[in-house]
Amino acid sequence: MLYAFLIIVLVVACWIAAQDKPVLHVKFKGGVIVWSKGHFPQMFKHNVIEIGEVVPFDGELRVYQKRSGPVLKFSSLVPMKVKQRINNVFPHQGFVPDEEGKKMG
Repeated sequence: MLYAFLIIVLVVACWIAAQDKPVLHVKFKGGVIVWSKGHFPQMFKHNVIEIGEVVPFDGELRVYQKRSGPVLKFSSLVPMKVKQRINNVFPHQGFVPDEEGKKMG
């Protein structure tokens, strides 16, 4: 019984660890990109920098690749207006992440 419980806990822990694998992770401080990891298309990066210059904000942006396409997730610190502006400039159709293991940014 104890072995079954440990196996279930291990499977759940592995599943949770595998869930948070964004193809792009960006941190902002005062509207400036302070850290990024993953595929960051140059035009999208340029647009995000412009948005940060106009409306300084703090927070994080993560992009996950789902079967239906890329999904943007923002931290709660990012204002709703900024979320909408970034969503508007994000290349939903043309976003193709790099292969696993490659790092850009």
